[in-house]
Amino acid sequence: MSGSVLLLERTSKTSKSHRQSPKTYLTLLQGWPKHKSLCKIYQSSNPPPSNTYCGLCGNTDKLTTTKCCGRTICDDQDNYQMFTYSNASCDRNHSRYTLCSSHHKERHGNGKWQDCEHCRKNFTEDESYVGQGTSSFNFKDDVWENAPSFEPASCKTCNKRIKMGSEAHSYGPNGLTCVSCIGGWDVINKGTRGED
Repeated sequence: MSGSVLLLERTSKTSKSHRQSPKTYLTLLQGWPKHKSLCKIYQSSNPPPSNTYCGLCGNTDKLTTTKCCGRTICDDQDNYQMFTYSNASCDRNHSRYTLCSSHHKERHGNGKWQDCEHCRKNFTEDESYVGQGTSSFNFKDDVWENAPSFEPASCKTCNKRIKMGSEAHSYGPNGLTCVSCIGGWDVINKGTRGED
């Protein structure tokens, strides 16, 4: 592959930039066409009405509105293949991985999710809480200006930095543990298949 890669990552004020894994680069490369399409809309001197395109990717075909905030989004839940944990569906990403959606699903009231104490209490880790409020699965108008800062999470066994929103991890008797210290993906996959 030729050309340069633009790496966009939201981090908290206290987190440091870290080298990205090949999987993260692949995810970012796959997301680039969506980002590029949406940027063209936002940079236009005469943008189309917001109900004519998906607010997460800019797509103009097969649209619906979110249940939580009533914004226009791709009607693409049928694109998701079960157990792949793919981020290919705008609608699924917003409905599963944002505070906006969980605030609505948990019926925390009519206030803004950015100010909701109930939403805050739903998370044991500050990084996960902030991650769902600042991820690219949120709409542009939902920028969280005063998101809380946090100490980056790390494995209690080897002290490796764990990105709570994108890397597998486990909570066990010793606390937060990375995939390597659990025993790798073979152990995790074996457990999900119910094997001993």
